[in-house]
Amino acid sequence: MDRSAPELAARIARAVSGWQDQVIRLVADDNSKSIDSKRLSLVTFTAMLGDGSDRDEADIVSRPRKILLFAFGAVASRELVTRARSDLTERIRLALDEELLRFMAVLDAAGPVDPVAGVRLYQAEYSLEAAR
Repeated sequence: MDRSAPELAARIARAVSGWQDQVIRLVADDNSKSIDSKRLSLVTFTAMLGDGSDRDEADIVSRPRKILLFAFGAVASRELVTRARSDLTERIRLALDEELLRFMAVLDAAGPVDPVAGVRLYQAEYSLEAAR
């Protein structure tokens, strides 16, 4: 159990791919100015990954947000980025929860913990130290 499941990387890749498709659909649904949805989705990805601060106009972090502002307006662009971020977070959380279940299954398979195991371990350590 010192490593993640071999299929975890594939599950994460599928989750991110599904998320990207969802963002493309969200952008296409909200796009009232007939701007290329795939390119606008890339701008949305970039804006979502930015730190969210309002920086100088020339800053590369603020430009994607300004493009979204032009394409959707202030409220809709904020909602789009918020939906995209929460959707990605939820998809990754689900994939990691599946991985956590794998660890819990191993612990459950080990059976109940002996209530005196800690005392015996302490006694064994004490005996070992006394023998040195």
